[in-house]
Amino acid sequence: MGSPMRRRWMSSITVFFCVLERISCQTDSEFRMENPDFGVPSCDDASSMALLPDKHFGSNCGDKNELPQLTWNDAPFDTGSFAVLVTDTSSNRMPFAHLIAWDIPVAVTSVGPQTNFSSIGAVSGTNDTGENGYSGPCPDKQACVKISVYALRPSTLGLSSSATYKELHKKLLELSANGDLVDIASVYSVAVPHQHDTLRTQA
Repeated sequence: MGSPMRRRWMSSITVFFCVLERISCQTDSEFRMENPDFGVPSCDDASSMALLPDKHFGSNCGDKNELPQLTWNDAPFDTGSFAVLVTDTSSNRMPFAHLIAWDIPVAVTSVGPQTNFSSIGAVSGTNDTGENGYSGPCPDKQACVKISVYALRPSTLGLSSSATYKELHKKLLELSANGDLVDIASVYSVAVPHQHDTLRTQA
């Protein structure tokens, strides 16, 4: 199994590449994220749990634009705060951010459609549609949506709500390099384009 030091080193390497969005990842820790309606280890999963329910698609698709209900547990003991990212990782270029939020207090272990990030002491940044908060996908071709919760050692990142994915991503890489990104829990979902003659998951 290897020494504890080697396992920690391998975990750090895995976390770093997870932040880079280069691999489908879940570390070997107890830290996990759950959603009752969907969520698979990668977008290659062909099960029914892979499909993103309609209610989480954007309003420009005629849907509810609801942030998924996300719950996480067993965060590392030295976690000081959480960050939540919802991104489209289908492109080889920079992921498209549907939600970026950080400074989520360590006592909070769930967010969802009713969550007001500022009221819980968190910050919701500017997503790639230019909006603050969650903007659901409305793809013209099948998209791979990655939802990640980052366990971070600092209690605050010092970023304003005008910060973008690029700025948050840079900060996360810095934290990872310094050993202050403690762990990551991720699930994936497939967003299928709206086609009226195609059966899609209903919610």
